[in-house]
Amino acid sequence: IVSTEVESSNMSLVLSTDHEMMTFALNSQHMNMRYVSVFMFMVALKQASS
Repeated sequence: IVSTEVESSNMSLVLSTDHEMMTFALNSQHMNMRYVSVFMFMVALKQASS
């Protein structure tokens, strides 16, 4: 139960960071590469938590 709560907390942090990264990616015109990297990271987290 504790680990689930921690993972949930981390996911919220990742989502918040993801928004910042996407904003930066748009500004730096590297959206595709950065979005794929973030997306793969998110998928890996979801797979690890399930």
